[in-house]
Amino acid sequence: MILFFDRSLGKGLGRTLRRVRGFPATVELHDNHFAQNTPDDEWLAEVGQRGWLAIGQDYRHHLMDVELEAIRTHRVGVFYLWGADASQWEQLRVLAKAWDRIEAVGDTEPPFIYRIARSGRLVSIPI
Repeated sequence: MILFFDRSLGKGLGRTLRRVRGFPATVELHDNHFAQNTPDDEWLAEVGQRGWLAIGQDYRHHLMDVELEAIRTHRVGVFYLWGADASQWEQLRVLAKAWDRIEAVGDTEPPFIYRIARSGRLVSIPI
């Protein structure tokens, strides 16, 4: 599984996970592939074409027509991670709690969007 950390998460969490020995996914960072000002629909299309899963804290992709269309057309799997104002440690804890569910959903056919709740529960967002 390849997780693409979008710019809304910054670089810290993704870089930390890259250093965790045995982390069961490859981590790709937005800034290693796209300019900071790349429109969301453009990077979403590329992420979908590469078969990657997107994770971020921009909870509006399903509300923006052009972004939702990119998710549907390019079959992107998207996760909204809880904790935009939380510490990196808290975000890591939530990600760890949700990990088995993320892997299970990641094995399903996209497109999909799930919100990762603070409890680690995944909540499906209708698209």
